[in-house]
Amino acid sequence: MNIIKQLDDLGITAEMLDDMICDAADDLAANANNDGLREQVNFLLIICGWTADAIVSQAKEEMKMWNDREPPQDDESFADILIEAYLDGDQIEGLDFPEEV
Repeated sequence: MNIIKQLDDLGITAEMLDDMICDAADDLAANANNDGLREQVNFLLIICGWTADAIVSQAKEEMKMWNDREPPQDDESFADILIEAYLDGDQIEGLDFPEEV
């Protein structure tokens, strides 16, 4: 039996699953945060659908708030992490990433 039909037969509505969705998303985010920068980037790119540019841009804004000063202009190390994690198909099992961006 289809899970949607099962839930529908039980009278479960989308609103009733709101807390479950928030709890699941919180668990995913906590796991990403606990596993370091690479997993945080994986979370933002794969789960949230952010682009590398959006992550770098938001990270710069976060850095301003944390340090109360302008971030360094060189994003090479952060970009290297993004490239290594997402353009190297060996890093994430079962997902193929393009060779070129």
